Amino acid sequence: MEPIDAAYGLLVDNLMDLSHETYLHGGYIGPPEVADTPMTTEVDEGAGIVRVGRHMDDAECPPFYANSTGIKGRITRWQDIEYHAPCLYLLHSRIAPQGVLPNPDGTDPDAFHVEITYAITPSTPDRVYDFWAVSRDFGHGDEEMLLPMLAASEAAGAEWSLLYGGRTRGAMAFLGRLSAYGAKVRLAPEDETGLLDLDGYLCPPVPDGGGTLVYCCGPGPLLDAVEARGAAHTERFRTAQDGPDGADGTDHAFVVELRRSGHTLTVPPGRSVLHTVREAGVEVLYSCAEGTCGTCETDIVEGAADHRDSVLTARERAAGETPMICVSRCLGPRLVLDM
Repeated sequence: MEPIDAAYGLLVDNLMDLSHETYLHGGYIGPPEVADTPMTTEVDEGAGIVRVGRHMDDAECPPFYANSTGIKGRITRWQDIEYHAPCLYLLHSRIAPQGVLPNPDGTDPDAFHVEITYAITPSTPDRVYDFWAVSRDFGHGDEEMLLPMLAASEAAGAEWSLLYGGRTRGAMAFLGRLSAYGAKVRLAPEDETGLLDLDGYLCPPVPDGGGTLVYCCGPGPLLDAVEARGAAHTERFRTAQDGPDGADGTDHAFVVELRRSGHTLTVPPGRSVLHTVREAGVEVLYSCAEGTCGTCETDIVEGAADHRDSVLTARERAAGETPMICVSRCLGPRLVLDM
């Protein structure tokens, strides 16, 4: 659920078009074809449903789908929307290799499907609660599609191994498919083996720039422990540094100057730079609002940032060139941004 300071009708209009994917999410899900391909619109007065379709028969495969499905090359991509006024929005998305169509009987075994549901609930004329959920059928019966990173490593002939931990064996997903990789996958249920043996698995440490890459996803203490043992690419669902910057345990207020737009604003304690500049009417690209995605990275003109994100490396933080303005603050009284 995400509270949004906007009239619910504007959110519906935005979702019904979807061309915003090209301009806001071009690096993830929005290739040019999403904005360039015309839509079809049908109103079913009797059922109270508005149907919108955008069928792209020859589209670029964006990074998210390339990485999660394993499709190489261009794709056939369909987006079909059902809007049940006033608050239910259903998006049926189909992704397949270019030219691959459903069977005459309606079955579609060679495509990938995503179902997105929005329950758009107004609370005031200018505020809405956006309840949303995503489901997908990726990897139906094909472990190489379900685990594209491992499949890509196999295809490239790269040496790799996977250490997979969980509380119990029964709580660990994909064990059947992972078994196809044999000894390359090491399972470590905590109730059977204890905590992950990081020293035995990762040592000697891999220096920054070494020939071995380490990828890790999991709870914060695990990620901290992996990073302490060598260079790693980590995926966090909570920021690594989110403590207050004030010596008395509270954030301090500071001034942020937006050099290009000419705004000078005060960022109060407990309020982010991102929300402050958006309230002033300045458009900012952002996504997670938690310092984990990197979308709101902004150049610093003057001042020192108090970095609280999980995106920048220690070297990038020390360079002091960019903060993630959704979580980072200012170490001093004033910060000048290139906005």
